[in-house]
Amino acid sequence: THAVAGGTWSVSTPSIATINAVTGVLTAITAAPVTVTYSPFAGFFQTKSVPVQGILPVISGATSVCEGAAAALSASPASGTWQSADTTIATINSALAIATGVNAGVVSITYTLGSCFTTRLFTVHPAPAPVTGSTAVCVGETTTLSSATTGGSWSVSGTSVTINSSGIVSGITAGLGVVSYTTSVGCRTTTPVTVNALPNAITGTTSLCAGSTSLLSSGVAPLSWSSSNPSVATVNSVTATSAVTTGINTGVAAISATNAAGCSRTVTVSITAPLSIIEGTGILCPGGTVVLTNSTTGGTWASSNT
Repeated sequence: THAVAGGTWSVSTPSIATINAVTGVLTAITAAPVTVTYSPFAGFFQTKSVPVQGILPVISGATSVCEGAAAALSASPASGTWQSADTTIATINSALAIATGVNAGVVSITYTLGSCFTTRLFTVHPAPAPVTGSTAVCVGETTTLSSATTGGSWSVSGTSVTINSSGIVSGITAGLGVVSYTTSVGCRTTTPVTVNALPNAITGTTSLCAGSTSLLSSGVAPLSWSSSNPSVATVNSVTATSAVTTGINTGVAAISATNAAGCSRTVTVSITAPLSIIEGTGILCPGGTVVLTNSTTGGTWASSNT
């Protein structure tokens, strides 16, 4: 500026710096001294040597990051140093230009090269709240996961599980899956989900009379056995993979085999009333006949020795 207004501005070396002839705004091009001239009217002028100390650096790269995550920045020209105005919001490695989000907020990141510097506002987005809910599920069953942070979306990696938009996880195959919850700005939290295998299918006779027994088995040990209705049928372990069920009263009961992971297979056992006693003479002569009866109708007769 000059106390006498209305004059014109010029520079000695436009390749070093340029100047607006009217406003006097000087724009540096390269580092070197330049002579600035101001002429308020014809025949009169004043000069001043202005040192151009360097090129203003330009920052590029990330403008935001999530809490706990890192992002790369860069600048041109290179070889300068980096600084964060508030390391409780974000830190930056001065040599590598890697910014790390510490807490949600906005902070100024400064890049300095020689005596020139430039700044960029850098945003740290909040991480979503941790995923809660049971992270173990049996094949064919479901578990529900949630996060206190609303408005995000669910996804999975791996083929062991699927998940819907409500956070309901379905076990597909035994193994491990990773569930992710991602906010609208891309911040993510993850949790592993274990899918446990079911016991083998239960085999054995499932229709029996009251008072009779049947051996049931499932091939993966160890197993615990239970009956949904012990007044109809009871069950007791015989080996690590088998159990005897006993019919008590007419009806149905669900017999379950449960493995150490808490996954179960179930079979329905039907109990019918026992047959009545066969009535009639039990001794006869060769060629003779006897009539035998049973009050339980609808059955068939057979001889053990014809």
